[in-house]
Amino acid sequence: MNSVLRLAAVANSSHSVVQDLLKTVRENMQYLFAVSESLSHLDLMVSFANVVTLGTDYTKPDFTKTGPIAIKNGRHPVVEALNPDFVPNSTYLNIMANLQIITGPNNSVRSWHFRAQPQANWF
Repeated sequence: MNSVLRLAAVANSSHSVVQDLLKTVRENMQYLFAVSESLSHLDLMVSFANVVTLGTDYTKPDFTKTGPIAIKNGRHPVVEALNPDFVPNSTYLNIMANLQIITGPNNSVRSWHFRAQPQANWF
């Protein structure tokens, strides 16, 4: 019976500690979010620095408000890293030529093209 009382006391104490921890976390949530956001920015900067130091020949895009989307030898960094025989693709879209029809067998460049072109425009 004595061990049951000790076990109940440990359970109550544990519950109290967990409740105090949750209260403290809730009260300081804005600080946790700020730290999380800062760490995500740091991770982004470290990733960019890693790409730059690896000697890749990535270039910074030129952006215009009304100009065409012109990507010469566009690459997807993950696909390129996994495939040593990767072949870059070019894209040109403007007001008069704003549609591309991409055909090919499964496992061809179609899915890469759909991922890489928006990614290039986003970066």
